[in-house]
Amino acid sequence: MLRTFCIISVSALLSLPLCFSTDYYIDATNGSDINTGTSSAQPWSTLSTASSVNLQAGDRILLKAGETFPGKLALFGAIGTETDPIMVSSYGEGDQPIIDAAGYLAGIYIRDSRFIEISDIEITADGGTTIDNSDSKRRYGVYVNTTTNGSFERITIRDLYIHDIYPEDPTEHEGKNPTTYVGTAISLRGTDAPSSHVLVENCRIERTGYKAIELFKLSEAEVLDNHMKNIGGPAIQPGWVDDLLVRGNTVNGSGAYTDPRMHGRGSGIWPWTSNRVLIEKNRFMHARGRGDTC
Repeated sequence: MLRTFCIISVSALLSLPLCFSTDYYIDATNGSDINTGTSSAQPWSTLSTASSVNLQAGDRILLKAGETFPGKLALFGAIGTETDPIMVSSYGEGDQPIIDAAGYLAGIYIRDSRFIEISDIEITADGGTTIDNSDSKRRYGVYVNTTTNGSFERITIRDLYIHDIYPEDPTEHEGKNPTTYVGTAISLRGTDAPSSHVLVENCRIERTGYKAIELFKLSEAEVLDNHMKNIGGPAIQPGWVDDLLVRGNTVNGSGAYTDPRMHGRGSGIWPWTSNRVLIEKNRFMHARGRGDTC
């Protein structure tokens, strides 16, 4: 009897790169949550199903171009790597996919995560009855935060169009009216534990109740080449941020009041209690409001 033997070098196997990343496809019109979700021919249909995935380094969540997805996409404890980040973006041809987060805390909610890249998506969150048990007085396009003593790191937000961000209910405030609908397009909020290395780049932001970009308790942050128009309060607000670069941004109309829900008072940028901040080559136009607004 002829027998064939295979000799496999263990060292050769160990030298091969291991790649187990997965692409997950979401199509609101032609998808189904009973599909596998792992090919464009078998897409899921909802953001809630995508939010339930235990994402691994190199995984991608891809939303179908031209589609509208109600709800929010949540990434909690998602850990990518420098060479294999976890990505949320689009696939197919057509307009950017839209996340309609009316009634939800945020269109994309990231918590205690590392090496995450978000790109090429449109997000709106215009009022609506709060249906996800969150605070009815807050609303975000993209919200990045931590649990107590948690942290996040290497978050990239790029090429998004975020507009019309208003919560269900107003908050007492010191803007044009006694109350403000506190909607913020992009918020990255750390705690006393170190959160670091964030990038917000080439995003277009319009018509928010309060802020466009909020940074809090971070280090190593960059805000580059974003375009903001008709922002109800301060367009860019860093607080307790170390090593911040703000370059090439355009703000046209901070402290805007084109919608009665807007704050109606705000500067182009308002940094406070921050260290080593470089602000250069930006354009801040048509700020309005009382007091120290500029």
